[in-house]
Amino acid sequence: MVAKPRWISPILLLLSAIGACAQQTQPATKGINPLLGKWETFTIAGKKLPAELNVIWTIDEKYITVTDKTGDQISRNPYTFSMDDSPHSFRMKIDGELDRLGWFEVKDHELRIVLTVNTGKAPTSWDKGLMVFHSISKSSRTTRPAGM
Repeated sequence: MVAKPRWISPILLLLSAIGACAQQTQPATKGINPLLGKWETFTIAGKKLPAELNVIWTIDEKYITVTDKTGDQISRNPYTFSMDDSPHSFRMKIDGELDRLGWFEVKDHELRIVLTVNTGKAPTSWDKGLMVFHSISKSSRTTRPAGM
């Protein structure tokens, strides 16, 4: 039997630990946007919408595409978001308007967004104009802002 040098075991242990860390961080960087997916309106300002008024928000990496129940496109607008803010912040650009600023949270396949319209200012409360969406795709993630 050939004796192994003493430094081989610590190096193998270090390499396996580095490999395990790399495997753990890969999914976090891949799926960082919790907004991705298809979301159907459920309530606006606490009132359930009639089925014929529901719209679908399809959110990809850059745009929110709003369609009606038949699939006809109503709008397509760029957006940005930040998970660093508490609550998480959201900005939607609409041609001819000030940016729509807001907050969001995603929990249990439900997206909650409150946006200001044409004020250029962030909301001051979750109570004014809260929109609740239900996920209709498997792309949604589950997160909740701190303090909520």
